[in-house]
Amino acid sequence: PLASLGGEAPLSAEIGTNIGLTAEYYQPFGRASRCFVVPTLGYRAEQVPLSLGDIRLANYWQQSGNARLRIGRELGQWGVIGAEGIASTVKLSPRVAADPVLNDTFRSSQGGVGLLFGADTYDKANWPTSGIQVRAIAQQLFNFDNGDRTEKYSLSGSFATQVSDICVIVRGITERVDNEANDPVEILSLGGFRHLSGFAENSIPTNEYSLGTVELFSQLTAANRVVNIPVYIGATLEYADVEFDIFEIGTGDEFLAGSLYLGVDTVVGPLHFGAGLVEGGPSSVFFAVGRTF
Repeated sequence: PLASLGGEAPLSAEIGTNIGLTAEYYQPFGRASRCFVVPTLGYRAEQVPLSLGDIRLANYWQQSGNARLRIGRELGQWGVIGAEGIASTVKLSPRVAADPVLNDTFRSSQGGVGLLFGADTYDKANWPTSGIQVRAIAQQLFNFDNGDRTEKYSLSGSFATQVSDICVIVRGITERVDNEANDPVEILSLGGFRHLSGFAENSIPTNEYSLGTVELFSQLTAANRVVNIPVYIGATLEYADVEFDIFEIGTGDEFLAGSLYLGVDTVVGPLHFGAGLVEGGPSSVFFAVGRTF
């Protein structure tokens, strides 16, 4: 605690192919300290592949910085509601491009406001055996250069249950971006473990998608040992309906994918090692560190 009401200042970093740094300060206030304010600063640099189906169109290096001020209120022990102000800047630099049209550096600065709601009754953060999660986010963003508007919506929900030694998690998420400009400022992406596992991470650009997954897993190690490192074996089945209006109005596709994995719950977060496959598409072997949904 950094103050009499229990302020906290977490700092997180990501080092590897992608680089990220986030600093925030969480300060509760009000009756029973149920209200809170959270200023956040972040920087991220990552590789962004641009593909259309099995065709790789370009590879980009994306650098982004953002500032956020969120104010909200806790809802009992299970949820939160809040509002936020956002400012961000993005630079997208081409590394390799198959078409000269895709070889330009893209810059954008924007800001706006958002509303959010979240509920979480999971018994565990990473491999839950009971409970639900719900998250809803709506954002209205404005381009600082020309005033164009962008609207973003995200709705996700999941529940976990256990039948004998097998645990089941059913997840669903839908996201949409409406860009007023002809050149899209915001682009969503799919690909990677639990997000159409056979594709490379973030390799499917889209403006709207719906994704549903069913995950089965079982703990391999005994749960009653004094010193216990939980090890899991699991499988996912994933279906997505993806829109490609950013390329041509009215285009889209459906994908069916799945994965098999071995997972370990460690002090630095969950580790996943496995293989993914897309029906009629690519396959992949992955090693993921940290939460992937």
